[in-house]
Amino acid sequence: RFTEEEQRVQTEKLYVVEDYLNRFLSPTIIEYYCVVLRHYKTNNEQTNYAIARLFSRIAVDLRLYGLFFHVSVFRIFNDILAFTSKPSTTATSALAHERETDAEGEKGAGRRECTMEELRNISIFGMEKFS
Repeated sequence: RFTEEEQRVQTEKLYVVEDYLNRFLSPTIIEYYCVVLRHYKTNNEQTNYAIARLFSRIAVDLRLYGLFFHVSVFRIFNDILAFTSKPSTTATSALAHERETDAEGEKGAGRRECTMEELRNISIFGMEKFS
């Protein structure tokens, strides 16, 4: 026979990660990340990648894309889409310059392109869900 304390220790509880994450999500948190994302052109790639992955987890995995339905977020998404859809202007020249100056050579520029693609994808997803 178990004591009361032993019974409490042996009780299992279902732990759902999504429920845990939902407790920390709010429009205010999204706004804070958008303040940083507003400078995506000058942010380092790790910062942009982390934000893109977090936004993807929130919007796609947790299906909380409604948190992104704010004018300030749409402005950033629109700017990212405009920046990444200009193949022969700013986006390409910025990436080309980074290829030339990156100490890691092609590898670093390739990561930058992937990060911009992640930002572009989450921007497209957010815009499509709104419309």
